[in-house]
Amino acid sequence: MLDNNFFIANTGKYKGFIDQNEMIWLKQDLQTIPKGSTVILTMHIPTYSPEVRRGESQKEKEHRVLQNRDSLYSLLKPFKAHIFSGNSII
Repeated sequence: MLDNNFFIANTGKYKGFIDQNEMIWLKQDLQTIPKGSTVILTMHIPTYSPEVRRGESQKEKEHRVLQNRDSLYSLLKPFKAHIFSGNSII
């Protein structure tokens, strides 16, 4: 399970974000898997939001969706990736 709850120091707030150390770990781990393989990831905060589904991406809230999803998608591009997440509060 990826930890994508990024807590903002001394504020009690968080945002959806995978930090650099975890991204490096994931990249190294994926290098051990043949391209085209099925990869299943789990995380708390979704990578896709209801706002995007409605065509309102500018209304996304940083604590409800992964902020650096493009970086994650880039790492997963060579694979058949499936992402399971929770926290989809509508």
